[in-house]
Amino acid sequence: MGRSRRGAGGAALSPGRDPSAHATLLLSEEDWLAVLYGEYSPLAPALNGRSYAMKSESNYASVLGLVMFLFAHLPASTVTDPAFDGENLFGGLERRGGQAVDCGGGGPSGTAIEPDPRPEERILGDVEAPDVTRELALRAEALSYEDLPERVVERVKTQIRGVLGVSYAATERQPGRTFAGAIEGFDGRPEATAIAGDRTFRTSAERAAMVNCYLSQMLEWEDFTHFAHTGSIVVPTALAAAEAAGASGEEFITAVALGNEIAGRTGVFLTDPTSLGQSLPVHQTELPFVAGKLFGLDAEELQSAAGMAAIQPERTSVAGWASDAKGLLAASPARKSIEAVKFVDAGLEGRRDLLEHPAGLFYSLTDVRSPADMALAFEGLGSEWLLEDLYFNKRYASNGFFQAAIHAALDVREQLRAAGLDPADPATYNIVELHMNTAMAATGTLFSEGETDLLDEILTCEDRIYTPLLYEAYYAVAAALLEGELTHRQYREELIADPDLRALFGKIQGATDLSVGDFGGKVVVDTDGSLVSQAGADRVDEDGYGAEYSATVECIRGGVNAGFDGSDKLRTAAADTLSETEIARIDDAVADLESMDDVSALGGVL
Repeated sequence: MGRSRRGAGGAALSPGRDPSAHATLLLSEEDWLAVLYGEYSPLAPALNGRSYAMKSESNYASVLGLVMFLFAHLPASTVTDPAFDGENLFGGLERRGGQAVDCGGGGPSGTAIEPDPRPEERILGDVEAPDVTRELALRAEALSYEDLPERVVERVKTQIRGVLGVSYAATERQPGRTFAGAIEGFDGRPEATAIAGDRTFRTSAERAAMVNCYLSQMLEWEDFTHFAHTGSIVVPTALAAAEAAGASGEEFITAVALGNEIAGRTGVFLTDPTSLGQSLPVHQTELPFVAGKLFGLDAEELQSAAGMAAIQPERTSVAGWASDAKGLLAASPARKSIEAVKFVDAGLEGRRDLLEHPAGLFYSLTDVRSPADMALAFEGLGSEWLLEDLYFNKRYASNGFFQAAIHAALDVREQLRAAGLDPADPATYNIVELHMNTAMAATGTLFSEGETDLLDEILTCEDRIYTPLLYEAYYAVAAALLEGELTHRQYREELIADPDLRALFGKIQGATDLSVGDFGGKVVVDTDGSLVSQAGADRVDEDGYGAEYSATVECIRGGVNAGFDGSDKLRTAAADTLSETEIARIDDAVADLESMDDVSALGGVL
């Protein structure tokens, strides 16, 4: 494992245009070599303004870069680290052979590729599109609280607690306070509750949803259901609509479950190489049904609301995530969807097939492989529940694919403490090896390119804030090792400027490791040979390295989140903003949602 190997082997590039090529990607030779040697993600040059691809070719170009980057860390020889090479190769082969990791109740485990569910339609070129908008509307109208399994209700309550907690946490950072203050300055009918730190204010449903969506998006600390990040947008939108409509607690729970199920399903076929994770554009699909159901729209009106919300398809500009605008990723579709519902409630009509239309929402946003795939949006909705087995709550304020590695780093930190070493001293560490799952490797150097220059940009550039660090693997591991947690506190300017953080950042060496699985991570720390622990536990080898401390975490639910629930997350995230009594009051209110005839009672304790 290592950082820079450029120039060591005589790699050469031949510029030009091949008429048989699938895509043309404009990239400097320095960036090409960095990707080929696995130094940073191939997406990083694009986010830093040095890579260009035609819109029609961007997916092909992204896949090309990702394949080259990931293969940079697969064994090509035994001259670097044969132990790592062997573990990587054979661990990956074992998982491809079907060996799964127990992630607790199902969900993503190994790295086996799921078979294509519709090969015949794709090969034969079937152009028959299902009536997605109508089918979703019918199922949304029919769904009731009585249809929800107990486990789904508990998942929804976990999500509500977590999202409320991280919304409070985000008010501890300046962008969250500023955005809430700006919205409070707008005039609006007092329909719903907006969080503004240790207080709330009442405003229109669409603006309350904007505030709470913005806050819950600004720390990358929400959750996801199957392919889609859901909590940061479904919960605030549902809460605002429910308060405005006078909906009950049971109706609120049902709408949150509905939003998760639609977003998780839609994300399966809307995901492509440039539309995934937080950039997956699903939320103009589920939110009109969430808000419309709470406002009491019937199936035809729900179709109209979906068409009204879909008239201007929204895709995100990932480079903008480095600024205060990051929270609009959730806030913008929330506002648009609630407004669409209100327009339809007032008598306006939207086109009722605009989701699936070839000139409609889905095909405007991503590369849908086959019209038949769009049936995945509604198949099993109301009878098969993604929330049961494919819901994942983030314990740490960071990218979802980093969760296991962060947990492993905290495990190693405790090992160092037990050995009498100081994990808060960067001199304790000689090398930190970071074994990353493929998605973590692909996204873990998006903004920094593995260097600390990004930290200075955040501190000195007026249009940069802490948010790029939410996607920086080295920063996440370094902060967790030094401070023993990864919450909103680790994104304060004092830590970003801390020389100790920067010193440890520079000692981290990351590589793709297929053996850890889809969501797993491994951290190995070699301590400095000059240090001897108080317990005498260091074993200095002949090369002068100190003892080795390591931890591997293979999944989120059964590993990272074992013994950690929604109430824990609420307490952790809101601890700097609310008193223990106030937090307990919110926790109890969520537990008692079914007894509320009007969910505004929940807003009253926020």
